[in-house]
Amino acid sequence: MVMDEQLYELASMILNYVGREGGRKNEKLFYNKLFYSSAIISYIKLLDEDVGFRHERDIMEAMHFLFTNFCTAKGEKYKSRSALTVSSIIYKELGLKGDIFPKEKVTEKNRKETLKIPLENEVVRGYLEREENISVTPARISQRMKEYRNDMRALLREKDLLS
Repeated sequence: MVMDEQLYELASMILNYVGREGGRKNEKLFYNKLFYSSAIISYIKLLDEDVGFRHERDIMEAMHFLFTNFCTAKGEKYKSRSALTVSSIIYKELGLKGDIFPKEKVTEKNRKETLKIPLENEVVRGYLEREENISVTPARISQRMKEYRNDMRALLREKDLLS
């Protein structure tokens, strides 16, 4: 399955990023794990079934555990990293926009709405603001997302997994 192979390669790239990137590694790795986690959550939720990835442990290990917890509904948190599985993502409800979006994006209308798939960049901004006490602009998140996509595409092309 090509998608399984691509997900495994992406996980490997995230897990091995430190060795490739040198000095800028920490901030870039942090953002890459956030975007990777967001993409994996969205992909698994769209599948809505446990497809049995060959390398599920590595795919899950590359995810940002605290961010993944942040995206789930209150009371539905993963107790430990080992509890993070494809099945657990499928069956755990996503959180409410009012608890997850950046505070300026929370309205009366969306306060009680569950997150939609695919996850929006506002979820990453909300995580950074609420959990990491880091304030970033939407433009900065978009720029980081573009860098992430370009890096991952280039690395997948190197492995002949993307045309």
